[in-house]
Amino acid sequence: MREAGSDALEFDSYDVIAQRCKDLLSVSDNIYCPEGHMPGTHTSVRVITNSDSLAPKLLAYFDRAPKRDSAGCSITAYVLEDDDMDNFGAFAIEEVGETAEDITSVAAVVCTGKNVKIEQVVAGLEMSLDGLKEDAEARKAEAASKDEE
Repeated sequence: MREAGSDALEFDSYDVIAQRCKDLLSVSDNIYCPEGHMPGTHTSVRVITNSDSLAPKLLAYFDRAPKRDSAGCSITAYVLEDDDMDNFGAFAIEEVGETAEDITSVAAVVCTGKNVKIEQVVAGLEMSLDGLKEDAEARKAEAASKDEE
């Protein structure tokens, strides 16, 4: 599983494949969207997939999330099973927010191929969760150092 923006994968390459994946998912005959929390956390996750075999496995992997008004998901995974797509697995961490005080990080995972394995999707989700935690800790440390000044 590669991270967009690393030496192994440029953001531009990731963006092209991610957009192609989203485009193909949008015209799929069936779409499944399991949601929940990453196990042992309150980090919300949504998976958008055309795979009727992966969807129930992913739903079983997640902790059940309480029903409430959604403020969006911290991690969104796009999983496309398609005979014409190369095997691909990557994730990206991006900052969102309008001001420096409300910046948070979100993650996107993209997995494509003829037969995507749940282990690949879970690896992307777990690496994304680690990246989100690292970003949150870095923002806290930066805020603390500014308070000390």
